[in-house]
Parts: sequence; C-alpha cells; structure tokens
Amino acid sequence: MKRHLNLTFLFFLFFGLTASYNAQSKEIKILVNGSCSKCENRIEKALQIEGVELADWNLTTKICVVKFNSAKISEDKIHRAIALAGHDTPKYKAEEDKYQELQSVCKYKRIYEK
Repeated sequence: MKRHLNLTFLFFLFFGLTASYNAQSKEIKILVNGSCSKCENRIEKALQIEGVELADWNLTTKICVVKFNSAKISEDKIHRAIALAGHDTPKYKAEEDKYQELQSVCKYKRIYEK
C-alpha cells in the first residue's frame, strides 16, 4: 500500500512539474525586418539568450518564430534584443547607428516609425 502511495505521489509530482513548465513555455511570431541570409543569422544569433529555446526567422515571410520560457524572459526583451542587433520589430525600431552598421545587402526598407 505504501509503495502504491509513493508511485501515486511521484506521478502527480511529475505531472505538476510538467504542467508548470508548459505554462511557462510560450511561442510567439514576430514580424522582423531583414533582407538576406546574413540577416537571418544575425537575428537568430541575437536571440541566443537565456530563456529563449528556439528562434527561427523566415526570409520569405519575415516572421521569426520564438519559443521561450516566460519565467526567464519577456516578449519585450525579445523585441529589444532583435532591435539591438539592427532589425526593426513592431515594438522597437533599431537605433539608426545599429541599422547603419549593417552591410549594404542587409539594409531593408524601414517601415516602423518608433
């Protein structure tokens, strides 16, 4: 009987931890301005930060899919990290000097006014 209680306890402990992790794991899609594969590398590298589990920017759609742990990083910080790399998002426009540092092939049409 005691063994049965221990197994039941372990099951609920595991289930609770899994549910807690899933509640903190989020996926967002962000429109990120860029124009080439170098941009893709730069955007994805900018998101190699604590809390981000996956970052995948698509050159054709300009959409970056980001999976992250919301207990470790916020959506706002994700947008800021992208902007600091020189790429505009709907929340943050990259600083002009960061944009100007991009190679000419990487310069995209800036559409955000922030």
